[in-house]
Formats: sequence, C-alpha cells, structure tokens
Amino acid sequence: MLRWDDYPEPWQAAFTEAWAAYQAGSWPIGAVVVDQSGRVLYRGQNGVLLSRRFLSRTRLAHAEYLVLSQIPTQDIHQAHDYSLYSTLEPCPLCFGALVMSNVRNLYYAARDPHAGSTELADTTAFIRQKAIRIQGPNSRLGPVQAALLADYILCHFQAPSPRVDAIFTCYPQISDLVDYWRKTRRLERATRSAQGFGAIADELAASC
Repeated sequence: MLRWDDYPEPWQAAFTEAWAAYQAGSWPIGAVVVDQSGRVLYRGQNGVLLSRRFLSRTRLAHAEYLVLSQIPTQDIHQAHDYSLYSTLEPCPLCFGALVMSNVRNLYYAARDPHAGSTELADTTAFIRQKAIRIQGPNSRLGPVQAALLADYILCHFQAPSPRVDAIFTCYPQISDLVDYWRKTRRLERATRSAQGFGAIADELAASC
C-alpha cells in the first residue's frame, strides 16, 4: 500500500494543490512543473470557481494551464527537460497548453473519461514532432484523484451525474468509499478542520 509519506515530492505537491482547490470550493485538480532533478518549480490549482488573480472565475482557469503559463519565455529550450505532473488527465485546453509550452514530459494520476485528451498526441504532425512522453494513468494514485473528484461533483451538483458514473466505471473500487464519505460528510469535516490531504489519501489507500 502506498502511503502519503511514500509519494514522490511532485505528486505530493500536485495533490496538495488539488486539495487546496477542493477546500476553497473549486474543482479538485492540481498540477506542478518540475525540473530534470524533480524539483518543483511552479504550482497550480483549478481556479474556475475561485477569485484569484489570473483568469479568476473563468472556464480557462485549469490547473495545468495556470501552471504552464508560469514558465517564462526565456526558458523555452530548458523546458524540454521539465515535466508536468497533473492529478487528472489533461483536457483539450490543457494538453494544447502543454504542446505549446515545450514541456516534453507528462505524468497524470487519474484517467478522465469525460474530457481527457492525451490521445491528441497522435493527431497532427505538429504535435507528433513534439514527441511528448506520456505516463498515465497511475494505478495507485488514480483512484485517489478519482475519489476526490467524484465527491466534489456529488457535493456541488447533487443531481445524478453521468460524469460520476463514468468515473465509477473507470474506478469501481472507490464507489463504496465515496458513498461513505458523502453520508458522513468526511471531506466537508476535513475542510472545516483544515486537515491536510495526507490522512485522506492514506484512508483511501487502506479502503481500496
């Protein structure tokens, strides 16, 4: 069982950003950019429903887009050695931002059956020549992000959701735990107490 303390630093940072977004009331998705040594250079979290500086409360305020936008132009060649870590498979917007950023390595935790678009890597000659190396979904970390996302959708939208159904189809092992979390308001209580994400991740790992 992979415990929180065993997560590599980039994944800890990305999930910390996702949890911060959840606590603030936005979609629980986080992303970081790291250098060749694995040092975290830039951090981003979904800000679609947050009042923050850049792209605040717009549908473009995705975690990956926001973190990639922090890479300065003068780093365009050095960015070839950078890696993007995202808790969720990038959507078309974010995969396009990855292509144009010159970052050549992508790691993502959970598959996104709703908007995931890593298949775009093979769609055009322009994108193919970027030779982006993609690693994901992550069999151990994917359920963590999937559970957090499913809980968020059920909490904020209430009505039956085809998106949640698709998540449970991809990650059937989380459905009982998410149902338990909803009934006990587990994540709502963790948000009120400003609890870190490590204990929640370990609880999920133990349950699955």
